[in-house]
Amino acid sequence: MEALGNYAFTRYDVVRDGLSDHEMFVSGLGTAADDFGCQHQWGNTVASDRPRHTTLRQAILPPLALNNVSKVKSCVQKVADTIVDACVR
Repeated sequence: MEALGNYAFTRYDVVRDGLSDHEMFVSGLGTAADDFGCQHQWGNTVASDRPRHTTLRQAILPPLALNNVSKVKSCVQKVADTIVDACVR
């Protein structure tokens, strides 16, 4: 997206390499397509770099671990089914 000065990675190997090159692709400056979006996402997990990104990931990963997600799976499924049923009606 040359007009906006953005990059779109679509292949696995390119995405993997881009995500690991923190000096070339700085997420902390924003990851949205425009300044408005970048300003509103600044500092979140996606739009941050080390060390903030590492700290945020360490905070959110434990609840997302498979054994913890498995504990709430049935509850989440019920809520999702309720929402889908309401949308279909």
